[in-house]
Amino acid sequence: MPKAVILDPFQEASLDRLVAAGRYGSPEEAVAAGVALLLQHEDRLGTMREAWREGVESGDYEPLDATLDALEARYAAMEKAAP
Repeated sequence: MPKAVILDPFQEASLDRLVAAGRYGSPEEAVAAGVALLLQHEDRLGTMREAWREGVESGDYEPLDATLDALEARYAAMEKAAP
């Protein structure tokens, strides 16, 4: 079923440029390509969320903040040691 989509001026101008440049045959084709990319992105996010959940449930889990703090300390020490 067709849907009406409201674009802001920047989005509309970008879509018009893509169609005018011949990158897409119509606005509908460009929007369909954008939706396909959005679906790919959502699929990847779902995969990452599932992997994260499995990691947490495995018991081999450390909060991200602790990991980032450790990395920051490691790189700060490396910078201090560099000539």
